[in-house]
Amino acid sequence: MQKKHNKSLVLATTGYSEDDFMLIKSYSQYIPIFYSANYSIGIHLLTKALKIVSSQIDSNYDIEMIDKHHRYKKDSPSGTAFKLYDAVNGALNEKRKLIHGDSNEKGVHVHSLRLGNYVGEHTVIFSNLSETLEFTHIAHDKSVFAEGAIKAAKFIKDKKFGLFGMDDLLGA
Repeated sequence: MQKKHNKSLVLATTGYSEDDFMLIKSYSQYIPIFYSANYSIGIHLLTKALKIVSSQIDSNYDIEMIDKHHRYKKDSPSGTAFKLYDAVNGALNEKRKLIHGDSNEKGVHVHSLRLGNYVGEHTVIFSNLSETLEFTHIAHDKSVFAEGAIKAAKFIKDKKFGLFGMDDLLGA
């Protein structure tokens, strides 16, 4: 990343370390940077709904996530699964750790499936002994991510500097 070119930057890569994010934040003092782990408007709306639900449930609810992608996807869980986990856990009254796979341990369990040609499907399930809530987002085509990234690029094109995200784009 070179600030000497003074160009706006749209980042969609996941897997950054804390040091990487500190560097991104430091560069955002000089250039406009838009970052999101997922550029789907639907995923952003899903995170908002999950925050509302998570803030209202009690510890009697089990929380499971299913993260489906094509067989060639390398990361597991996906960056989107981590984004959804952050939305859920950030709003819970009693924080829970992310647990990849099945166990009897209390937490938010994420099950990653890599099969066929799935673009991306994410389901978050809240269930107690009396009822179940399921929230699912399905990306039918990868163009949904490009559309969001183009909107982000248009959003920051006239900005002087700063770090922006989907909340800024959608006026949260």
